Amino acid sequence: MAQMNPNNTLVDKWEGPTRISGEKGDTGSQGPAGNFTEYIFARNNSWDTAPTLTQTRNPAGWSTQVPAKTSGKVLWATFATINGSTGALIGNWAEPYYMTGATGG
Repeated sequence: MAQMNPNNTLVDKWEGPTRISGEKGDTGSQGPAGNFTEYIFARNNSWDTAPTLTQTRNPAGWSTQVPAKTSGKVLWATFATINGSTGALIGNWAEPYYMTGATGG
């Protein structure tokens, strides 16, 4: 450690390193589960219109698992914040966006 004055200049020389450690305290109680972002997925045949999305915790037709790839089906995704303690939806699902790339020609 060194001692500095208010002008940020050295007042006293540097000393060797000093180890600072405290005693181990008691383990605290478990805190609440943290909120998290959840992604859900759905497929349909449209590049312009996402599958119907209701602002409920588990919208019908949407899943946390990516649906199997199907020829001609567009993969859509959305996300929302979920309460880590209750599992409830916080706010709304975001506007869905498509994840399938355009077909090459």
